[in-house]
Amino acid sequence: MLLPIIKVARSGNWDKEFAPHDAGCYPCLNGQAYEKESDAQMPVEECGNILIMTAVLCNTLGNNDFAEENEDLLKNGRNISLKTVMTPATNYALMILQGSGRITVI
Repeated sequence: MLLPIIKVARSGNWDKEFAPHDAGCYPCLNGQAYEKESDAQMPVEECGNILIMTAVLCNTLGNNDFAEENEDLLKNGRNISLKTVMTPATNYALMILQGSGRITVI
């Protein structure tokens, strides 16, 4: 699940600062199929997913080789997550929650 997302993120076709939502439609896996050109992006969720999956993989394998090989993408994901975590205008998932009255942005 993690490797196809990394492959898409490294491809010349992915021009966003954050991780892709998906790797494309089966069987092609030729790039994000979900709302690529829309404002309905979820950078915190996508980057968080990559960071969590990488942590689990490294913990399971007992080494940090994968994280070290992809350090540039992981650092960018961390930075994007921190920068956009409470900016609903750049995060579709937060816009939905804000509209529901479940969060308050100060």
